[in-house]
Amino acid sequence: MWNDTLEAVDQFIACPQNPLLYPKVPTREDCLVANIITPYKGTNLSVLVYVHGGAYQLGFGHALSPKTLVDSQKIIAVTFNYRLGAHGFLCLGTDSAPGNAGMKDIVALLRWVQQNIASFGGNPHDVTIAGYSAGSSAVGLLILSRMTAGLFSKAIPESGADVGTWSVQLDPIENAKKYAKQLGFNKVENIQALEEFYQNADFDELMSDAFETKKDSTFHFTPCIERDVGEEIFLHDSPVNIIRQEKYNKVAMLYGFTDMEGLFRMPQFYYWIWDMNLRFSNYLPADLIFKNEIVRKNVAKEIKSFYTAKNSSLFTITGYINYFTDVMFAYPVLRSINLRLASGSENIYLYEYSFSKKYSHINLPGASHC
Repeated sequence: MWNDTLEAVDQFIACPQNPLLYPKVPTREDCLVANIITPYKGTNLSVLVYVHGGAYQLGFGHALSPKTLVDSQKIIAVTFNYRLGAHGFLCLGTDSAPGNAGMKDIVALLRWVQQNIASFGGNPHDVTIAGYSAGSSAVGLLILSRMTAGLFSKAIPESGADVGTWSVQLDPIENAKKYAKQLGFNKVENIQALEEFYQNADFDELMSDAFETKKDSTFHFTPCIERDVGEEIFLHDSPVNIIRQEKYNKVAMLYGFTDMEGLFRMPQFYYWIWDMNLRFSNYLPADLIFKNEIVRKNVAKEIKSFYTAKNSSLFTITGYINYFTDVMFAYPVLRSINLRLASGSENIYLYEYSFSKKYSHINLPGASHC
């Protein structure tokens, strides 16, 4: 029996990941923690559950704290961790790795909120889920999942869409094979051996290159469409199909993006720009399908001409930022909204955030990713 007070406060815990972004935050396998931020007083308050971003590869729940919102005395906020990279999104369709472990962590958190948030002064019938970047993509997918009915009533996805090319793996088995090869494992055609490799790989090794920057605007390990292995399925079909079939939770949504989301890709600018000007077809999003290579190159030529100056066939920084703004964020958000409206969804509000801030390295005004 426990008779003393437990100080359950340890904000800086992260799930295993590449230490690229948060080198000073300790990671551990036992990482599924929640942080409940409450005002000094209040009962039956609205609840905001915030899903952190990081391309499904990086981050932790308390990296950004919605303390200012809580100070309004009107809401309770919840931040939390979910498994990342291969640990959270390896999708082999097997009993041990059916896929979407990270998304099921989020569902478990939402179920916990329903059962416990009243004890903190929150109203379980007034829960809003919000997220930025990959967290925004996750919010969209949570709305589409059969596992989440009744767990929330409103959603605020910002700077990421469920129908974006990076939100759902197009070929998770092939992704798992390629990544295993990068890590020196070559028996990738044997699915059992591949599964054992991932089960036994050291966390540091497994997360070493999970945030590799890919030219086709995808990442190695993200959510996937699951095969039925006799357990709860988080995502049973592609987001586009689920929306078109109108079989999802039609909650109120505040959906948005910024005017310069493409600044997300600025770290790659000087590495990519010359190759991008020469072989732009390599930078088309992965979910585009073409009859043949000729058609692919012709389409690439037309797209490139849209983003380059009239008297030039070369990308400038502005064209580069605009291209990745549209391909990775703005267009997927608009497509997701249009699909939902066509399927009968109502109460969807759209914004573009464009607060002017100059970035010294490009001397352009606008709002960056998230």
